This record gives sequence, C-alpha cells and structure tokens, in this order.
Amino acid sequence: MKAVSGKPTRSLNIGSLLEACDNSGARIVRIVSVKHGKTTKGRQGYAKIADQVKVSVRKGDPKMKGEVFSAVVVRQKKPWKRKTGERVCFSDNAVALLKDDK
Repeated sequence: MKAVSGKPTRSLNIGSLLEACDNSGARIVRIVSVKHGKTTKGRQGYAKIADQVKVSVRKGDPKMKGEVFSAVVVRQKKPWKRKTGERVCFSDNAVALLKDDK
C-alpha cells in the first residue's frame, strides 16, 4: 500500500489538553513543548499530527501524575488536506506516550 502525503495544519498549542490513547496508565496529558518545531523566532510553538511532543500527565495513574514523557500526536480534530484533495480529521485529539527509549 502506497502512503498518501499531505500537509497537516497547525492545530495544537503548547498547553493543550489531549487524551492518551495507549495502555500506559495516563488518561489526560498536557503539551509542554514540541520537539523539532518549525516556527518563527519568538513565536509560541505548535504541534500537528505525527509530531513528537513532551507531555505532562494531568489525570490517570497516581504514580505517573506530574511526570513528563515524550509522545507522538496520533489524532487531531482540525482537518488537514491530502494531495488527493480529500480532507481528513478525527473526533478528538490524542497522543501515544513513548515510555521506553526504544
């Protein structure tokens, strides 16, 4: 199956609350920073689908609460356009936590 490229739109600011869609124990997380963000100097960073972000756990397992993890944005509500002309969006914003260094 061939991948379909597209141009994702900016949708998630620093401080946005997201759902954690994995079995790590976290339920709600907040974006703290964006890795390899591409923005103008002095402007606040943003994240889009497939970006790596640093997140802080807000709700979920009491042992994880307040800890900072790396994560990948896997779903975003804001529609983005594929090169075929169709627009794709999801019903919520979600990330998958990367707990291991692998």
